[in-house]
Amino acid sequence: MIIFTATATVTMRQRMTRARLLMFKYLWVAVALIVAYVAMAAVDARTIDYEALEKAWEQGDSKHELQSEYEQQLDEYGSAGEGAKTMGPQMVFVTLTPDALKAEPLPELASRWKDMLFNGGVEVSIYEIEDKKLLVGLQRGLQMPTVRRFLHEQPEVIGYEWDGQSYAGLGAGGSPQLPDSIKQRSDDSTDKRHPRRNKRTKKKKKQSTADARDEL
Repeated sequence: MIIFTATATVTMRQRMTRARLLMFKYLWVAVALIVAYVAMAAVDARTIDYEALEKAWEQGDSKHELQSEYEQQLDEYGSAGEGAKTMGPQMVFVTLTPDALKAEPLPELASRWKDMLFNGGVEVSIYEIEDKKLLVGLQRGLQMPTVRRFLHEQPEVIGYEWDGQSYAGLGAGGSPQLPDSIKQRSDDSTDKRHPRRNKRTKKKKKQSTADARDEL
C-alpha cells in the first residue's frame, strides 16, 4: 500500500512538472509572436512615406483648389486692398417702392428675401430701419456680389447703398441688365463653390492620413 501511494505521488509530480513546462513553452511562444508582430508593425510604419502620399493626393488639384479661402478672395477681387475691404461683415441699406409696401408688409418681405438668399447659399440678417428701408447684413463679404445681384433683380427696390456708393434698382426705372461689375464677380463666386468643397474633401483625406500616422 505504501509503495503504491509513493508511486502515485511521483507520477503526479511528474505530470505537474510536465504541465508547467508545457505552460511555460506556450507562454514563450506567445511572447515571441507579440514581439514579432510589434516589430513588423514598426517596419511597416517606417516604410510608409506619408508626405509622398499627401503629395500624390494633391497632384490632381488645380492651383485654385490648393489655395486658402483668403487667397481666393484676394484673387477674385484683384488686389489686397479691395479684397481686405470686402472680406469682413457688410451692410446694405435698401430703399423700397411705395407699391411694395402696399402689396406685402415689410416684415413678410424681409422674411421672404432672407429665405430666397438662404436657398441660394447666402445667409443674411434683414432689419426694418424705416417705413421704406431695410438693412441687409452679412458676415461673409465674399458673398456681397450675390447679394447685390439679388437686390438688382428685385422690382421692389428703388435703390441701395453699399460701401459709400448708391445704386439704382428696378423700382426706380433702373436698367434690367445686370452691371458687368456685379455679373462677373457673382458668376466667379458661384463657380468657386464646388472647388472649395473639393478642397475640404482633400483636407479630410489628409487628416485621415495624419490620424493613421499617429496611431502607428
